[in-house]
Amino acid sequence: MRRSCSVYYCGIRWEVEGDYTKGRPAKFYLPNGDPGYPAEPSELENVAITIKQGNNESDELTMVLHADAVLTIIDRALENIDDDDGIEVPF
Repeated sequence: MRRSCSVYYCGIRWEVEGDYTKGRPAKFYLPNGDPGYPAEPSELENVAITIKQGNNESDELTMVLHADAVLTIIDRALENIDDDDGIEVPF
């Protein structure tokens, strides 16, 4: 399902939108005693990241960001979506 949230990173508000798949926790054993299954993490695919500062919006800035910054923004977005609060408190 398509989800979006705001993430604050380096003092900038980023809007992150993507196709979200909720993860599932590990289950060590099934009710009948059979071995269970490992945990699956949440995923965010086909991601669009835009800056939301005042009335100005800049698109497609992922090309000028360092890959680590992009991954940090996406990780924070996944945490926000998993928590269902939708917006991160700036730090």
